[in-house]
Amino acid sequence: MYALAVWTFRRGFTVGLVVLAGGGLAAGTVAHTDPNLTVPYVAVTSLAMLLLRRIVGDRDRRAALAEWERDVAAREAVLAERTRIARELHDVIAHNVSMMVVQAGAERRVLDTSGGSTRDVLAAIERTGRSALTEMRRLVGMLRQDGADPLSPQPGLAELPVLIAQVREAGLRVDLQVEGEPVAVPAGIGLSAYRIVQEALTNTIKHAGEASATVRVRYQPDVLEIEVADDGPGAADPAPGGGHGLAGMRERVALYGGRFSAEPEPDGGFTVRILLPVQ
Repeated sequence: MYALAVWTFRRGFTVGLVVLAGGGLAAGTVAHTDPNLTVPYVAVTSLAMLLLRRIVGDRDRRAALAEWERDVAAREAVLAERTRIARELHDVIAHNVSMMVVQAGAERRVLDTSGGSTRDVLAAIERTGRSALTEMRRLVGMLRQDGADPLSPQPGLAELPVLIAQVREAGLRVDLQVEGEPVAVPAGIGLSAYRIVQEALTNTIKHAGEASATVRVRYQPDVLEIEVADDGPGAADPAPGGGHGLAGMRERVALYGGRFSAEPEPDGGFTVRILLPVQ
């Protein structure tokens, strides 16, 4: 009876229960057993089998659901990690390689016209290339390791002057303005702010043409405000892109419940504004 209730499919259980109940009633009739004994016995055993099947079935369904939820959680964790790594690759490598391409193009034009010295530009290209290789090794190492990444810490707001200097070496005029009293912000927000500025300046290099840019960082009591604005008319031959830069910035801001806007200005240029809560 236990095997019939637990180890059979629905159709087999239904047929078996009917045969068992019918056989019990038929046996009572043939043996001239008192129906007041036979019918309650058949009813009680049938009800017990139904309850047992329901209890065991619920347990198995809960176990299967828990296993399915664990699999879904694992897949979502893998997908989130892949998305994060892809975003980091786009932000870091695209930025550095874009500056290398711009610098190489500028030097090519110089050589075509005047044949001037290449020492300073080639040194800047070398530094940028080394930075790109370092970041690539760190990200590839993160893909290969199971534990925490023991390498250099992620950049934050304190590294913005270094980033601005790199962009200036690439040929873009950039002004950094800091308003308010700088305060410590969570590491994740600092990293997101740095990457957003990096991506916005990369887009300016690739798409703004002859332009200058201004990066404004405003420290407010509860909010960190960042604005990256350029005055470029747009490049005549813009560098091709995958179109994921603005989406990546929007994802980073949404992760911390902030506000994001990116729009062209009426008089020309493009402005990216973000507000990130710091408490």
